[in-house]
Amino acid sequence: MLSVFALIFLSSSVLADGPETDKKPIRNATILNSASRLELLWSPGPYLHGNWGPISVCPEGTFASGFDLLWEPPTGDDTALNAIRLICRNKDGTASFTIRSGEGPWGSAIKTFECPQREFLFSYQLSYEPYGRDAVDDTGANGLLMSCRPLESDSEQGSKEIGDKGPWPVAWTRRVTCGRKSLIVGFETNVEPSCGSRCDDTALDDVRFFCVSSQ
Repeated sequence: MLSVFALIFLSSSVLADGPETDKKPIRNATILNSASRLELLWSPGPYLHGNWGPISVCPEGTFASGFDLLWEPPTGDDTALNAIRLICRNKDGTASFTIRSGEGPWGSAIKTFECPQREFLFSYQLSYEPYGRDAVDDTGANGLLMSCRPLESDSEQGSKEIGDKGPWPVAWTRRVTCGRKSLIVGFETNVEPSCGSRCDDTALDDVRFFCVSSQ
């Protein structure tokens, strides 16, 4: 088990315009807690062909409780995972927001994964196609597994794992967890821009999450 701690400070930015019972529509703006003290949670994969998208953070008083994964179905120049979208809920599990960072353009197959009621995300590992496994068509990141625990818990005992490894043979980054009594509240993605027929597209290559104290 590995915990990664890197403290960063973010100034206030755009807040979501109020709670909603349905996760849609997606909030397109970067959403940041005001003056939040966040821990960086990152287990790097081998692909970093792209650019880091905007840091997106759940509105004040909410934590990540689930996520959407968007894949490109097999085509020819496959890219697998194109987007991750975090679902944020308040402490009683009612009001819901969905936030996003950078995304690839080909994600049309979507799956949603949510923690049990009043549980929140605190750990992750990313799956990826081993670099060069296919001599002509790498896919970058393929899937994501994350773990849930109750707001008041700092234990991993009985935690529930949610997610999907993705469509292709994969390897995994090392599993990393937030610090004690901390939960995931935000993320940013590394996405390779489309290069057309000039090269091998991979779309979403990596992701970094951010944790904050739940107390």
